[in-house]
Amino acid sequence: MAKGSHIAKTLRGQRDGLSAPLAAAYADRYGTPPTTQGVTDAIRALEGQAQRATAVETHLRVAEYDGVTYVDLGDEACHVLVIDSRSWSVVTEGVPIRFRRTNLTRPLPLPGRDGPGIAALWRRVAVSPADRPLVLAWLLAALIAADIPHPILALVAEQGSGKSTATTTLIDLIDPSAAPLRKPPPNPDDWVTAASASWCVALDNLSAISTWFSDALCRAVTGEGDVRRTKYTDADVTVFSFRRCIIANGIDLGSIRGDLADRLLAVEIEPLAERRTEVQLKRMWDTDIKASVLADLLDLAVRIRCRLETAPTVIDVPRLADFATIVAAVDAELGTTSLERYRSALDAAAHDSLDSDPFIAALASSHRGFVGATASQIADEVVRPLHVPARLWPSTPQAVGARLHRAAPALRRAGWTALDYRDPHLKARLWTLSPPRGGTGSGS
Repeated sequence: MAKGSHIAKTLRGQRDGLSAPLAAAYADRYGTPPTTQGVTDAIRALEGQAQRATAVETHLRVAEYDGVTYVDLGDEACHVLVIDSRSWSVVTEGVPIRFRRTNLTRPLPLPGRDGPGIAALWRRVAVSPADRPLVLAWLLAALIAADIPHPILALVAEQGSGKSTATTTLIDLIDPSAAPLRKPPPNPDDWVTAASASWCVALDNLSAISTWFSDALCRAVTGEGDVRRTKYTDADVTVFSFRRCIIANGIDLGSIRGDLADRLLAVEIEPLAERRTEVQLKRMWDTDIKASVLADLLDLAVRIRCRLETAPTVIDVPRLADFATIVAAVDAELGTTSLERYRSALDAAAHDSLDSDPFIAALASSHRGFVGATASQIADEVVRPLHVPARLWPSTPQAVGARLHRAAPALRRAGWTALDYRDPHLKARLWTLSPPRGGTGSGS
């Protein structure tokens, strides 16, 4: 396969489209630029030929094929990283898959040994030594595991702790972007458009998370599917289908819903010992330093891939089981216990998420137990606190049941028993809710 043939280009795109190169090639050959109509006709002819050809899947930045991971470096020379369980290498030919690029795609450095290596990462990403294996596991999962759900890396810290710098640094190692930090999207359409254009999406200063955005983040972790009407048509549609690696900083863990909490990898950024200027920060993260960090990360990726081939056994598997397996492999390689730390972080996030729904928070704080109770009976027993507006309280038994279903995994992780079943005689769904040991609990 010829050099660069693994990079797919759009016919009409602005940055990497083929219309401008076609016009330039025509001018070089004939000494005069083509007419606008000539370029349009040529593109339409190429589109017609493409419609007759067999469709080929394209990938954004990272792809897996036949047990090997390929990473598009995004540079003009069309370099691709090839990673397997024996070694890693950089090639420009013989890549069996096709990559696409967007206007956000920026190049990764060529990996190099001339630098401090991965130690330089922790000077810009100030997490505790105990949390470093989890950050490494997240980076490795983004590099070598394109086809699994990736947890949302939540960088939690007080104001002025360098969260944005840490977020940009991590993005630079996986998927450099023209817009590395994004503000929270205002609506679902903007989210789908922005998230579909990058392998990694970094959300800066994410404080309040609306219901629709919480659901969208959950779907982006496990696999987002969305349909939009194609522009300038009446009936045709464009399908967006993607799974993304997401970093978010500034998250208030007490304000998130349980299903999102189950998909979080929360890591605390330590307070800065001293402030640095932008010039100092750039000097600490120049191309050679990034290249050496990437080389160390790739060496570790090879060893982790080798360990994954033996399928490490994970007991009490979290929701994102594939990622937990990578964490277990990192622990085995580095001699750490980060899988237990990951489980503890999930438990803490689930417990904190109970406060995001005032009804569930009131239920949890009451320590009231129910056996075989309907949603209506539970609603009658849980009292709305005076500080909670009526609009935030479920107004029907159906709404209560929906909230219980959504919160059940978080309640169980917080130590509750939360079970439901449909009674065929009563033709109603009944709930059994028991608080953690030490709660008062009473039956209904």
